[in-house]
Amino acid sequence: MLGKHISTSLFGTIDAINGKFLCTKAECCNAETFQQFLTYVLKEYKNKHVVLVLDNARYHHAKLLKFFLRENNRRLTLLFSPPYSPNLNMIERVWKVMKENVLANCYHETMDHLMDSIYQFIESIDKNPEAILSRIQRADMSIF
Repeated sequence: MLGKHISTSLFGTIDAINGKFLCTKAECCNAETFQQFLTYVLKEYKNKHVVLVLDNARYHHAKLLKFFLRENNRRLTLLFSPPYSPNLNMIERVWKVMKENVLANCYHETMDHLMDSIYQFIESIDKNPEAILSRIQRADMSIF
Protein backbone atom coordinates (compact mmCIF):
# COMPACT_ATOMS: atom_id res chain seq x y z
CA MET A 1 0.00 0.00 0.00
CA LEU A 2 1.51 3.32 -1.04
CA GLY A 3 2.00 5.92 1.63
CA LYS A 4 1.89 3.46 4.53
CA HIS A 5 4.83 3.72 6.88
CA ILE A 6 6.11 0.32 7.99
CA SER A 7 7.75 0.22 11.39
CA THR A 8 8.59 -2.16 14.17
CA SER A 9 9.67 -2.00 17.81
CA LEU A 10 12.97 -3.44 18.96
CA PHE A 11 14.70 -3.82 22.29
CA GLY A 12 18.45 -4.18 22.16
CA THR A 13 21.71 -4.02 24.03
CA ILE A 14 25.34 -4.28 23.05
CA ASP A 15 28.16 -5.55 25.24
CA ALA A 16 30.69 -2.72 25.53
CA ILE A 17 33.54 -5.21 25.92
CA ASN A 18 33.01 -7.85 23.24
CA GLY A 19 30.31 -6.39 20.99
CA LYS A 20 27.76 -9.12 21.65
CA PHE A 21 24.47 -7.71 20.38
CA LEU A 22 21.14 -8.86 21.77
CA CYS A 23 17.94 -7.75 20.12
CA THR A 24 14.29 -8.73 20.27
CA LYS A 25 11.27 -7.59 18.30
CA ALA A 26 8.23 -6.47 20.26
CA GLU A 27 4.68 -5.68 19.21
CA CYS A 28 5.00 -2.51 21.28
CA CYS A 29 7.36 -1.03 23.84
CA ASN A 30 5.87 -1.28 27.30
CA ALA A 31 6.83 -2.56 30.74
CA GLU A 32 5.71 -6.10 29.98
CA THR A 33 7.71 -6.44 26.75
CA PHE A 34 10.68 -4.72 28.38
CA GLN A 35 10.60 -7.25 31.22
CA GLN A 36 10.57 -10.05 28.63
CA PHE A 37 13.67 -8.49 27.09
CA LEU A 38 15.40 -8.27 30.48
CA THR A 39 14.61 -11.95 31.08
CA TYR A 40 16.19 -12.78 27.71
CA VAL A 41 19.32 -10.76 28.55
CA LEU A 42 19.71 -12.49 31.92
CA LYS A 43 19.40 -15.91 30.24
CA GLU A 44 22.10 -14.95 27.74
CA TYR A 45 24.41 -13.86 30.56
CA LYS A 46 23.96 -16.74 32.99
CA ASN A 47 26.00 -16.44 36.18
CA LYS A 48 27.03 -12.87 35.34
CA HIS A 49 26.02 -9.50 36.67
CA VAL A 50 24.48 -7.38 33.91
CA VAL A 51 24.63 -3.59 33.89
CA LEU A 52 22.34 -1.91 31.38
CA VAL A 53 22.48 1.77 30.46
CA LEU A 54 18.98 2.99 29.66
CA ASP A 55 17.22 6.13 28.65
CA ASN A 56 14.34 7.38 30.73
CA ALA A 57 11.48 5.87 28.76
CA ARG A 58 8.44 5.62 31.00
CA TYR A 59 8.28 1.81 30.73
CA HIS A 60 11.86 1.53 32.09
CA HIS A 61 10.53 2.91 35.40
CA ALA A 62 7.14 1.16 35.47
CA LYS A 63 5.71 -0.20 38.71
CA LEU A 64 5.18 -3.52 36.96
CA LEU A 65 8.99 -4.00 36.92
CA LYS A 66 9.59 -3.43 40.63
CA PHE A 67 9.10 -7.04 41.73
CA PHE A 68 11.17 -8.38 38.81
CA LEU A 69 14.00 -5.94 39.56
CA ARG A 70 13.96 -6.81 43.27
CA GLU A 71 14.05 -10.52 42.44
CA ASN A 72 17.03 -10.00 40.12
CA ASN A 73 18.92 -7.24 41.94
CA ARG A 74 21.99 -9.44 42.44
CA ARG A 75 22.28 -10.02 38.71
CA LEU A 76 20.91 -6.85 37.15
CA THR A 77 21.70 -3.17 37.55
CA LEU A 78 19.92 -0.49 35.55
CA LEU A 79 21.77 2.80 35.03
CA PHE A 80 19.71 5.67 33.69
CA SER A 81 21.34 8.27 31.49
CA PRO A 82 20.46 11.92 31.95
CA PRO A 83 17.47 13.16 29.93
CA TYR A 84 18.18 14.08 26.30
CA SER A 85 21.58 12.39 26.18
CA PRO A 86 21.38 9.51 23.69
CA ASN A 87 25.10 9.99 22.99
CA LEU A 88 25.82 8.40 26.39
CA ASN A 89 23.99 5.20 25.52
CA MET A 90 25.79 2.81 23.18
CA ILE A 91 22.59 1.14 21.96
CA GLU A 92 21.32 4.51 20.74
CA ARG A 93 24.45 4.73 18.59
CA VAL A 94 23.77 1.22 17.25
CA TRP A 95 20.20 2.26 16.36
CA LYS A 96 21.63 5.31 14.55
CA VAL A 97 23.96 3.11 12.48
CA MET A 98 21.09 0.73 11.76
CA LYS A 99 18.88 3.58 10.59
CA GLU A 100 21.66 4.85 8.33
CA ASN A 101 22.23 1.38 6.84
CA VAL A 102 18.75 -0.17 6.88
CA LEU A 103 16.19 2.61 6.80
CA ALA A 104 17.70 5.69 5.17
CA ASN A 105 16.83 6.07 1.50
CA CYS A 106 15.36 2.59 1.36
CA TYR A 107 11.78 1.56 0.73
CA HIS A 108 10.56 -1.58 2.48
CA GLU A 109 7.38 -2.72 0.82
CA THR A 110 6.38 -5.16 3.54
CA MET A 111 7.18 -5.91 7.16
CA ASP A 112 8.99 -9.04 5.97
CA HIS A 113 11.29 -6.93 3.78
CA LEU A 114 12.00 -4.57 6.66
CA MET A 115 12.72 -7.45 9.05
CA ASP A 116 14.99 -9.14 6.49
CA SER A 117 17.04 -5.93 6.31
CA ILE A 118 17.17 -5.67 10.10
CA TYR A 119 18.22 -9.32 10.44
CA GLN A 120 21.00 -8.77 7.88
CA PHE A 121 22.22 -5.81 9.91
CA ILE A 122 22.18 -7.88 13.12
CA GLU A 123 23.99 -10.71 11.34
CA SER A 124 26.71 -8.28 10.21
CA ILE A 125 27.24 -7.24 13.85
CA ASP A 126 27.36 -10.88 14.96
CA LYS A 127 29.97 -11.67 12.29
CA ASN A 128 32.16 -8.66 13.03
CA PRO A 129 31.42 -7.11 16.44
CA GLU A 130 34.70 -5.19 16.39
CA ALA A 131 33.49 -3.13 13.44
CA ILE A 132 30.39 -1.85 15.22
CA LEU A 133 32.31 -1.29 18.46
CA SER A 134 34.94 0.80 16.68
CA ARG A 135 32.18 2.84 15.08
CA ILE A 136 30.20 3.51 18.25
CA GLN A 137 32.94 3.71 20.91
CA ARG A 138 34.07 7.30 20.91
CA ALA A 139 35.82 8.70 23.96
CA ASP A 140 33.78 11.91 23.82
CA MET A 141 30.53 9.94 23.89
CA SER A 142 31.02 7.53 26.75
CA ILE A 143 30.13 7.17 30.38
CA PHE A 144 32.95 4.65 30.90
